[in-house]
Amino acid sequence: MAKQGSTLHGLLDLLSASLSRGLAAGVPLADLLADCLSTRFEPAGMTDDPQIPQATSVTDYAARRLALDCLPYEQRQELGVLTREERVTGEQRVWPWPLSSGITVSRRG
Repeated sequence: MAKQGSTLHGLLDLLSASLSRGLAAGVPLADLLADCLSTRFEPAGMTDDPQIPQATSVTDYAARRLALDCLPYEQRQELGVLTREERVTGEQRVWPWPLSSGITVSRRG
């Protein structure tokens, strides 16, 4: 028998290879992530990530994390992937990461 988790590990390796090849072939990241968002299978549920409190699958979580880290606000808005702050305030952060001083820079959309 294979080790526990080897199926999930293999599927995630396949997903990362597919995303890499798609990007190398010129497919926009938003198009690749759109196929992964809201996929439903176990494991699913609550996460420890404050920006993504819940995910419907591991691929859903990975796609949301990539979108938050790599896509501009407008593309994330089209995909429905916004931070909790963006959902509440309707503002976008200029940088996808907080400044070292803890100050968040935002502009009104």
